[in-house]
Amino acid sequence: MLFKFPNQDLFTGAVDFYLNAQFQWAFELLRAGKRLREHSERFQPNKRYDQLKMKDWAVIDFCVEGTSAAQSNFPQDRNHYHLVVRKSSDQATLYHNHTITTFDLMQSRW
Repeated sequence: MLFKFPNQDLFTGAVDFYLNAQFQWAFELLRAGKRLREHSERFQPNKRYDQLKMKDWAVIDFCVEGTSAAQSNFPQDRNHYHLVVRKSSDQATLYHNHTITTFDLMQSRW
């Protein structure tokens, strides 16, 4: 199940989403790359989310094609995802770890 943290009592700060149980995955969601470095650094040792029990984490940035955020240099590693949505269609392109995947947002499966 996907849970949004209901409070901040568990640790200092709150991730946007946390996939609980055996997964223990944490997610930060961004819009147009805003404060990318700040959000990424929160997962580093001795930073904001250090006390959170997690096996993995991801920063997912959503932006619109043609904007400066869509054309920016986004980190190409396993923890960063850059999703560029096309204005004129129902397609999006996902950039992740030097891989580019384009898919139709209206399909029930990708």
